Amino acid sequence: MSKDNEINELLSNIQKCLDVYTISELSKALRDVLDSKYNKGLYVRKVFDLVSSLYGIRVKDLVKSKSRGESEMARRMCYCLLKNDVKLSLGYISNSVFYRAKSSISKGVNYLNKCEGSKIKHEIEFVDNYKRLKLELVKFINENKINKYGS
Repeated sequence: MSKDNEINELLSNIQKCLDVYTISELSKALRDVLDSKYNKGLYVRKVFDLVSSLYGIRVKDLVKSKSRGESEMARRMCYCLLKNDVKLSLGYISNSVFYRAKSSISKGVNYLNKCEGSKIKHEIEFVDNYKRLKLELVKFINENKINKYGS
């Protein structure tokens, strides 16, 4: 089958899907298929979901926003979870997830170390939130490892 025929067949199949499903449903289905092949994406999305629900911001704003305050704290939380618990490299996080300088990611991860043992209220909250989200994330990772290899 030529490349043009493959592309036409793909577009035809997408059109058939759009007759049955909404764009957002089709998009979610495609993400699920990709995530089933690459668990990194699944874990990254879970981190985004956990952090965005905790801080009350949209995932899009979490990734693209340049604002400070809660958005910055949420990004730092993501950096820490992705580096420490999902075990992604700083380079991967900076180049493939957030598209920010590697040094920014590193500073965000180091912020957790700075906060541990602090007596400042927002730093104590950051560490407590990190511990709570870490438990949820580790539980999610373990469940997905069992589902992936156990069935």
